[in-house]
Amino acid sequence: MVTRYFGGTLLGKGGLARAYRGAASLALASAPSASVPRLGRARFSVPLPLDGQARHLVARRGGRVDEASYGDAGRAVLDVTVPADALDPLREDLSSLAKGDLGVTLLA
Repeated sequence: MVTRYFGGTLLGKGGLARAYRGAASLALASAPSASVPRLGRARFSVPLPLDGQARHLVARRGGRVDEASYGDAGRAVLDVTVPADALDPLREDLSSLAKGDLGVTLLA
C-alpha cells in the first residue's frame, strides 16, 4: 500500500508515480495466479418438456444458462455459456436427450 499523508510535493510527480508503480509491481508479483478457461456460447432449442433435463446437462458440463425463452412452438430456447472444451460434448448430450430434435446456434 502506498499512503500519502500530506499534500506536499516532497516526492514530486515522478516520485509518487514510482512509489505507486513499485507497490503495484510488488502486489502483482506476490498475488496468486489462476488460469481462466476459454468459454463458448451457444443457443440450444429443445422440446419444452426437456427444459429441466437440458438445464441439468448444462450444469453438469460446468456451464450456466444465461437466458431462456419459451416459444409458441412448444420449445425451450436456452442461451448457455460453458467451457469451450465442453461445448461439443454438451451438444452431443442434448442431441441424445432430444433424440435428434435439437437446434444449435453458436454465439459470439
